[in-house]
Amino acid sequence: MVTQELAKSMWIDIVDAIKISDHKDILQEYLDKHSLATLPLPEWSDQVDMAYFYLQSRRNGQLVWDKTKARASYDAVIRLIEKNALFAPPVVEAEDRSVNEQLPKLEANEPSSKLYKCEYKFKNNRMCKKEYTTVGHYIAHKKKHGGQR
Repeated sequence: MVTQELAKSMWIDIVDAIKISDHKDILQEYLDKHSLATLPLPEWSDQVDMAYFYLQSRRNGQLVWDKTKARASYDAVIRLIEKNALFAPPVVEAEDRSVNEQLPKLEANEPSSKLYKCEYKFKNNRMCKKEYTTVGHYIAHKKKHGGQR
């Protein structure tokens, strides 16, 4: 069982690591978009490295938030930020909700046009020039090089 203290400590470490990483711009864009000062502490599961997040999905033609259990690690949180996931349950104004709705309607997210370029330099002085539209794919690609030099 994960105590609230342990969960909070782990979450602060993850958020602090993102703040000083190459992905701090993505974090800041997310915080500005949702009018937040910092990422809220998610609901932790009974497993040490798992927490509950909220992802958008389409159900019966409407966009809704689904509660999803996912790893609470640096890479996973970056991917969740990129997917515009919520880290706490969505808050819905009573007057904005109809009686029949269980979750709020949301606008569809437009995909980011930002490109992430790999600039890894090989031993023969050639450069890797792969480009990715998502941070998750870019991070996975960088790991194939064994880290940056």
